[in-house]
Formats: sequence, structure tokens, C-alpha cells
Amino acid sequence: PSQTPVCQGSLTMFNSDVVEKLTLHFRAPPIRYPDRSSGFVDVGLRDGNRRAPTVRIQAGVAATSMVADGPLAKGKGSWLAAARKSYLQYLIRRAGADTSLAFGFLDFQGRLTYDLSPRHSFCFTVLDGHSDLDREFTRSSLSINTIMFGDYHTSVANLGWRYTPSSTATVQSKGAWLREAFENSNREYLQMARGQYGEWISNTEVSWTWARQAPLVAGLQIRRLRDDGVLNRYSLNPLAIRRRETWRGVALRPGGFIEQGYSTAG
Repeated sequence: PSQTPVCQGSLTMFNSDVVEKLTLHFRAPPIRYPDRSSGFVDVGLRDGNRRAPTVRIQAGVAATSMVADGPLAKGKGSWLAAARKSYLQYLIRRAGADTSLAFGFLDFQGRLTYDLSPRHSFCFTVLDGHSDLDREFTRSSLSINTIMFGDYHTSVANLGWRYTPSSTATVQSKGAWLREAFENSNREYLQMARGQYGEWISNTEVSWTWARQAPLVAGLQIRRLRDDGVLNRYSLNPLAIRRRETWRGVALRPGGFIEQGYSTAG
């Protein structure tokens, strides 16, 4: 049976070897995420080793990964680099399996941290992931509106600054760039879907414990979003586009919050 084309993607950017924390917010999101209306996952990457260089290589049944890290500027900072490559598609082809899970992926992660002084620190993070679906070996069994090739590419760059003027106050500011792009093709090598989504993000947060057990936190976020794409659907006899949908748009989304906490414990 035919099916409507959909965006194909894979969360391949987050290598578990470089993830420091993973938090699932499945109820109402915290106030510091003012633009969220549903559950989401907060992923934090770790810094590199500040004592000595290390290299780790892992080979599994379907993928191989490598992680290297080490100190920077005599221990004032650190660097981290990681990469993963899957070969699941090759194994599926060799086995002759008829499956829609013929995904492959390649991703990279990089992170630099540096302490300019005891009060100022900087961090730069880059993530890049590419995944693709290749079902050409089952081409004869696919319908005209079934995906045969799916390509997905996502990139993220993040620059952060942290300032600690005192033991009771902290200022954090981040700027980020995000891009996602996908393209799908059918058994006739015709485009079924294409799209690109991107953001520029600025986020500043100030926390101040002005009284004992009374932390005050405030933040401001500005996001510039852009999105465009196209969806195609085909008829077979004669071969022609039966339906076409396009979209394009940009938006500026500001947001902010202020939260006063108080604890009676202790």
C-alpha cells in the first residue's frame, strides 16, 4: 500500500561516551524553559580530562566509536573529540533481510573548555550527525509513495560563558546555532520530501542567593526560527505528481522568566 511521505531522522548525535547527564522532563517543564509546553529531554555533555590525554576505542556488532580527550593550556582547560560510524546497512545487505530499519549513521562531537580566570570560563561545543536510510535492495517490493532513500543531517554549535562574581551569584550566557535538513526519495529516484529547519538562539541566566536559602533566578531567551520544505505525492499511471505541499517561514520568539525560591530546610 502507498503511504504519505514523512520526514526521516535519527537521534545519532549524542554519543553515550560523552554524555554527562540526561534528564527527562515528562510533566510540566521547569520555569527556566519558558517556550516548552510538553515533555522533553535535557542532555549535558561532559568536559575533557584535565589531567592527561586519553583515547578509547569501542567496536560493537553494528557500530564503532572513538573518544579522545585531554588537558588544554596546562590544565586551565580541556578538549574532547568523539566520532561514531555504523555498519548496520552493510550487515543487512549481506544477510538479505527485507527490513525498513536499514539505517546507517555517522556523527562527531567536539568540546573545548577554558578558564580565563577563577571567575570567567568559556566553553565551545560542536555536534554533527548524519543518518541515512537505504532500501534500494528491496526496490521491487516498494510502492511509488514509499521511501527508498532517506537522508538526514543535523548540526549544532554552542558557545557559552560563565561568570561567578561571588560565591552567591552566577551569570551564564550562551549563543547557539542549529540546523536540520532532510531529503527523501522513492523507488523511481524522485524527491518525495525535502526540508530544512534552523535556529539562532541567545540565552542569558542570572542566579543570586541574596538571602540564606532564598535563591533568585532570572533569565532571558531569544530564538530566531526558520523552516522551509516540500512534500510530494505521485500517481503511477501516468507517472505524475498528484499532490504537492510547500512551506516556508521565519519567526522571532523571545521569552523570559523570574523565579524566587525559599527553603525552610536546615
